[in-house]
Amino acid sequence: MSEVLGEAALRRTLGRRDIALLTVGNVIGSGIFLVPGTVMTASGMNVGLAIAIWATGAALALCGALTYARLAESRPEAGGVYIYIRDAFGRTAGFLFGWMMLFVGISGAIATLASAFARIISRFFILPIGPTAIGLLVVLAIALANCASVRRSGDVQNWTALFKLLPLVAIAILLLVLPLPTHPEAASALQVPAGINISVALIAVLWAFEGWQYVTYNSGEVADPGRTIRFGLIAGVVMLGVAYMLITLAVSLWLPPAELASAPNVVESALRAADLNLIANTVTVIVLVAILSAAHATLLSGSRLVYAMAVDGFLPGALAKLSVRTRVPLPAVLLCATVAAILTAIGSFDALLGYVVVTSWLFYGLAGLAVFRLAPAGDGHRFGIGVKAAAALFAAGALLVMISSLISGPPSARYGLMIVAVGWVAARIWFYMRDRAAA
Repeated sequence: MSEVLGEAALRRTLGRRDIALLTVGNVIGSGIFLVPGTVMTASGMNVGLAIAIWATGAALALCGALTYARLAESRPEAGGVYIYIRDAFGRTAGFLFGWMMLFVGISGAIATLASAFARIISRFFILPIGPTAIGLLVVLAIALANCASVRRSGDVQNWTALFKLLPLVAIAILLLVLPLPTHPEAASALQVPAGINISVALIAVLWAFEGWQYVTYNSGEVADPGRTIRFGLIAGVVMLGVAYMLITLAVSLWLPPAELASAPNVVESALRAADLNLIANTVTVIVLVAILSAAHATLLSGSRLVYAMAVDGFLPGALAKLSVRTRVPLPAVLLCATVAAILTAIGSFDALLGYVVVTSWLFYGLAGLAVFRLAPAGDGHRFGIGVKAAAALFAAGALLVMISSLISGPPSARYGLMIVAVGWVAARIWFYMRDRAAA
């Protein structure tokens, strides 16, 4: 290992297109095929209200993107959100965020996606291995893919992100331009009243947008980070918002309320309702690619957070090593993949999903509040009122996600907080040992 790893610097090769598509890749997984139905149902089958809630969620995500982009401009280092929390709230807060992301946010998200992939494959094919083994193979595959240079990994991510985004937008537009059904069952999708729960709908929307924050972890590999990250984050969030609203509007026109509420894949169901069965048969492929793309993007970004923590001495120094040839943090990639594999082996999809939510949004909101404590590097003034207003709105949205998940989510939603508590103890021990060794 010592022959292939060294102290080389990360390569700044990612451009605006890479960051925009990495944002899309981190966000669009399996949720886009289910969440529009959840939002419509919680909106009482009121299309206008559902679109307004999607727009609100997109606006909150955009507030977060603007906040993080400004922070990234002032601190263009690998680690992103971790750096903002560390500098604003101290090393213990930074350690806790990194600890949580390693054991919950990054690895838990990869495990969740791997489990979802395995469940889908197992429904369509009779294989000699079970879903758990399939999930482990997915983790292995994306780990191997992430051992390539960041330029090659970025190219893979770009193509897979486009492969899932463009067909979904094209399908939504096709469903919108086709003549609407005349039979009462489908036409009633916009007419049948149902209970309205705006809070549930908004939580589903914010969860659907979750993942764009990971792009900041790659700040150390971005060319001209001051402009690139701002453009990429904003462009990515805007593309996501447009795609989600188009899909929600399209499926609501073709599916009755009962099917919107229960369909495991509202896009496929809407296509079948429109007698587009040939296209519907391809949706599963899009789903699988979307899941693999999201898992690949999560490891591509998340491993850079682990690398940044190791550079700071918050994790073993071996995790700060880079491949001399590709300048990829191979030990950090392998550690994230190993933890993800363990979670895949011991947890169900639903449990893992709840395991990820609460703690992630707790720290996302905290990172947004960092603008109230930090001054841009090299500037003689603090962040402007516009950035602070965006940060406050985003932090409020993050708090809403966390509280609602704790109250109404599965019991596993609370496990992440237990990991943070254990992390606090680990932080005390780690810093005590490190400070004593340095004395």
